[in-house]
Amino acid sequence: MTIRSILAAAAIALSTTCAHAADGKSAQELVSKLLSVRAATYDFVQFGPKGDQTTGRLKVQRPGRIRFEYQEGSPLLVVADGRSLAVHNSRLKTWNLYPLDKTPLGFMLAESFDPSKVKIVSNDVSGNITSVGVSDPAVFGDTSVRLVFDNADGSLKQWTVRDSRGSDTTVLLYNGREGGSFDGRDFEIPYTQIRTGEK
Repeated sequence: MTIRSILAAAAIALSTTCAHAADGKSAQELVSKLLSVRAATYDFVQFGPKGDQTTGRLKVQRPGRIRFEYQEGSPLLVVADGRSLAVHNSRLKTWNLYPLDKTPLGFMLAESFDPSKVKIVSNDVSGNITSVGVSDPAVFGDTSVRLVFDNADGSLKQWTVRDSRGSDTTVLLYNGREGGSFDGRDFEIPYTQIRTGEK
């Protein structure tokens, strides 16, 4: 599937009319359903704040694990192992580590939804999608997250992270496949290599 056809399909999905959101599910139910999925694989297109875009495959294993495998030729790899989120640039030979629970992905990879911690700040139904905004100042700071769900089946179709400068990064998901198992090495972070500065 080409980028052009992916974007065309997304535009059609966003413009199709539908009377009810995910069979009447509330925003909290949609988020809870998302977090109940233990394992999933998606193809994705990522749109950066400067208009750049790239594709790849996304592996999710809750709680806490994710792997962004970017298209061939990209130097980037993003991995979370349940404790940390690591961003690797093979071209620059750098690793950047972040506490997973202090990032928006920490919320999206949680085992369950805790409304006492993460607040749903908006819930908009438009056509056949429901857009849910979430915020947790103690974790995200000035960053906010917007999740877009398909009303037909409640599946996650995209998310957008807006940083403290108002810049958006959007990940559009397609070809989602729930279930399956992964090699544990998919989510390994080489802490020793990072600590010793090995290339």
